[in-house]
Amino acid sequence: QHFLLLIGHCISMFDQVVTEQGLCKLEHVGEDYVVTSTCVRDGPNSLSQTQFKEEAVRLVKLAQVLIDVSKKLTVGESNKLRLHFRAGLHSGPCVGAIAGKHRRFYRLFGDTVNTAAR
Repeated sequence: QHFLLLIGHCISMFDQVVTEQGLCKLEHVGEDYVVTSTCVRDGPNSLSQTQFKEEAVRLVKLAQVLIDVSKKLTVGESNKLRLHFRAGLHSGPCVGAIAGKHRRFYRLFGDTVNTAAR
């Protein structure tokens, strides 16, 4: 029960930080919390080269903030239950698609995504 409360609080905090930074949360599945630049939402040609670089810097800073936020989260009487996070970043081509017939969802696929996940 404490673990589920901690996970729920953590994801809510992450969602808030991502929204404040103006970036795009794509999904959270299992242990993955996927955030992308706005070009996934707005289209591949929506950012100039300068804007793309600025968003890359924002994503790195966001990763640092999310790790810092996660270090402060505790739950339970003794506050001993903690989560440990790592962040992976990568830039490059990927393909997005809606997957499934039931409970459909949008996913990104490709080596760029796999590399970031490592």
